[in-house]
Amino acid sequence: MLMIAHQVVSGGRGEDRVHVERRGARTLAIVADGAGGSGHGAVAAELTCSFAAKRFRERDAGTAEDWARCLYEIDQALVRTGGQCTAVLVEIAEGRVFGASVGDSAAWMLTGKGTLDLTESQNRKPLLGSDEALPLCFGPTALTGRLLIATDGLFKYAAGEDIARRATEASLAVAVHDLIAGLRFGSGDLHDDVGIILIENAPSPAGDAAPSTQ
Repeated sequence: MLMIAHQVVSGGRGEDRVHVERRGARTLAIVADGAGGSGHGAVAAELTCSFAAKRFRERDAGTAEDWARCLYEIDQALVRTGGQCTAVLVEIAEGRVFGASVGDSAAWMLTGKGTLDLTESQNRKPLLGSDEALPLCFGPTALTGRLLIATDGLFKYAAGEDIARRATEASLAVAVHDLIAGLRFGSGDLHDDVGIILIENAPSPAGDAAPSTQ
């Protein structure tokens, strides 16, 4: 059973989106970051989430390659909206993490042994909506430690060591709050929009699963 916390905060543009959905023993987690600042990016990010969620509901099991194909289809579908975005689509099933991505949003596995960037090899450009995006898949990888999925509003403005520390030293909800707090100016403003999802396996002492949190 998974424990999940997530939050999206506008840094002025309001173009980041996060989506988390469960279906039986499967979980879908998405971050999408609209580009351009024109409003079309927000539409692209929203449609990316809804398109992937619909695909998730339509089938019983997926693979990393399935999610890469899904991003190819989203790329083509977004062309007529005039908007572009990044995206990380992550499915978690049977204790394994897999998915696909485009852009500079990212998914990190944070363990006691360090940080594994699942999206390290992704193509940053062209973005979804260009009709030229090149999604790359990742996984399956065992879910160990905490899984951090976030837009570049986090990764661009915080050091990796600080991200790892804030993401792992407190409960999930507190950790998400602390990650965003670490990005704020003294005024409370942010450099950019930021969307964050944190996921970990729930402890199950004596075979009792802890409840999930969202």
